[in-house]
Amino acid sequence: MLKKITIKNFRSIENQKLELAPLVVIYSPTASGKSSLLYSLLVAKNFLLNPNQQLNGFFNLIFQNLGGFDQVVFNKNKELKIELKISTDDGDYGIGFSAKGGEVFLRSYNNSDVELKGRITFPYGLNQNFSKTVKIENKEFVINWNGITANISPKEPTAENQQIAREIAERLNKIPQVLRNIDIAPHRRGFFQPYYTPSSISHIPTAENEVATIIINDPDLAPRISVDLEEITGREFRL
Repeated sequence: MLKKITIKNFRSIENQKLELAPLVVIYSPTASGKSSLLYSLLVAKNFLLNPNQQLNGFFNLIFQNLGGFDQVVFNKNKELKIELKISTDDGDYGIGFSAKGGEVFLRSYNNSDVELKGRITFPYGLNQNFSKTVKIENKEFVINWNGITANISPKEPTAENQQIAREIAERLNKIPQVLRNIDIAPHRRGFFQPYYTPSSISHIPTAENEVATIIINDPDLAPRISVDLEEITGREFRL
């Protein structure tokens, strides 16, 4: 499970850590970083899915192009490095983006001394190998990592050690897999028109006119939404 997100120098966020729970409601004034928080996960996911692209390509989220590195780095300071990290039950995975190249980072909580890092350049064709020898259960293993996928081999290739190596690799590779599994339904930014009149509703209503129409047509829905939000968040909302 995704437990924490750490963001540095991304859009309006200079340095922020957010602890996560099974259900999180994010609210704050306009332009305070809510969208940037969500977009940061997709930028990191873009690296996992296609690292072999130019730096600016990672910030194209398909449904919205955030612009190039110069536009998304904090204060548009090209000397800074954007850092995005996720923390799970099993460990941490992080990516750094800068005008001079990138960095990748992996740490496992479940294995002693398993911490991997390396510097890369963009486009990155997964052609580098970051190696490390670790001792687990008094046995030595060699970890080969390309920034995304880890392969483990024991120095003494017995059947028992091979099984341990497979388990270590599974735990290490499980950490970035959490990031691969993330998906976001683009939001429509809420209600901005001064008034609404009923309109047709699609099969999957997402536009503000559609949502407003649903509320308009059910006189009990607005207070029910307010009550549900208060129960979920512990705070009072008025709709």
